[in-house]
Amino acid sequence: MSFYTPQYYNYESDSLEIHLKTMRSEYNLTKLGLIPGIEEYIEKIRQESYDGYCSFEPTIIDEVGIDDYCTIWAILKNE
Repeated sequence: MSFYTPQYYNYESDSLEIHLKTMRSEYNLTKLGLIPGIEEYIEKIRQESYDGYCSFEPTIIDEVGIDDYCTIWAILKNE
């Protein structure tokens, strides 16, 4: 798995469209084995807020939802 990040961004044409279909209406991050991946994302990859940028990504596991970037990243990393 790899991601390409260009050096300069043209925000008008940047897009990433992912559709996930889940088989269950409830999910448990622990049972799915996603906690280690989510923790890695929060600690090493997540961009924190700074002047001119406001991060809306969760900072603790309890705030993580099924549609957050860190969950999607953990699913892709496991697969």
